[in-house]
Amino acid sequence: MFVTALAASSLAMRVPLWVPATAVAAAISLPFGIVTGVVVFGARAWASRRDRHPPVEEAAVCAAIAAELHAGSSLRLAVDSACRNQPSPELVAAGRRAAAGAPAAEVSRLLASALDRNGRHAALAFSLADESGAAAAAVFDRLASRALRDAEIERELAAATAQARLSAVVVGGAPLVVLALLASTGRLGVFAASGAAGVTVAAVGLSFVLAGLGVIWMLLRGDR
Repeated sequence: MFVTALAASSLAMRVPLWVPATAVAAAISLPFGIVTGVVVFGARAWASRRDRHPPVEEAAVCAAIAAELHAGSSLRLAVDSACRNQPSPELVAAGRRAAAGAPAAEVSRLLASALDRNGRHAALAFSLADESGAAAAAVFDRLASRALRDAEIERELAAATAQARLSAVVVGGAPLVVLALLASTGRLGVFAASGAAGVTVAAVGLSFVLAGLGVIWMLLRGDR
């Protein structure tokens, strides 16, 4: 009842559920709370690194470059104007180096590194347009449309697989929670006290847990 009320209060106050979950774990046992916090922090850090630049951000950058070009701006100034206020340091650097007259290869490398999905195409378009003077507005328009389509597909995929991904996280996380709880209460010592047989059983069980976590991690990594 307490956990249910805490979860409802968190949702009402728009507090992330991992905050009260970690607090409850720490209330049960301090080591258990520490383990839970480390696992949650690692999972959130990994999730944030999976997609450094979402498709919507890439679409905004490409659309901004195209708009500047349609307005009559030069290619390098268009890249600088579109990238200067972006949260990505790589995009900001690409814009600054473009405006400073850096070699096209350097600017192209920064664009390719900053844009996860369309970076190679954006870099190629910049390089060719910068060297030949050809118009590139239509190319960046198409790249923006492509990024928006990617964003829509990812939203639909996330909605369609939300339940399966949640089930995978629960199935994979439950053994870790149990292990952390046993470790925090000192009950894992039972296996050591049972001699070689107990240690062997614990090692085999742990190997199965790790193998299962590896499979779930690969499934979650390939769900996009």
